Amino acid sequence: MRYPLSQVSLTVLNTCHPFIVQSALKVTEVMDFRVECGSRTMEEQDRLKAQGLTTLSGHSPYAKHVVGAYRKLSDAIDVDPYYQTEPHVRYPDLMLKQVLDPANSKAISRQKYIEGCKAYAQYARLADAFIHAARRIADTNPEWFGWRLRWGGDWDEDYRLSDNIFDDLPHLEIMRP
Repeated sequence: MRYPLSQVSLTVLNTCHPFIVQSALKVTEVMDFRVECGSRTMEEQDRLKAQGLTTLSGHSPYAKHVVGAYRKLSDAIDVDPYYQTEPHVRYPDLMLKQVLDPANSKAISRQKYIEGCKAYAQYARLADAFIHAARRIADTNPEWFGWRLRWGGDWDEDYRLSDNIFDDLPHLEIMRP
């Protein structure tokens, strides 16, 4: 089954590098998702850093969403999964639910923990689809041979998710050899 992207998602997707665009279009063959973010300005990146939603400033060459000085198209994408059987969970909402638990300021409630696990699994499944799609595209295109996507839920790509210091579940970025 094919899951068409909305016009808004397509518009945002087209601010990304063609490697990401092709990977995303391949993922639409197996999963439904929306594109939350492609390119950002330096100012937008700095605002997100001030809010604690990213660790890199807009002037960092490692901020892969930022276009302008270092790149013309975004080397990163933020995506949110859609599921028909479960309500759509947006990552910022999930973060707020975990932080703002009135019952216990140090630990999240069992219900919020379960919601978080479900959302984490949804993002992990979507990231896996993107990583596999990117691998197939890189293997068939000599220009992108050896390229891959790295997920913000497993920065060091060791499949141990518990060692992440900063989780950015919607985030995928290009890694070049």
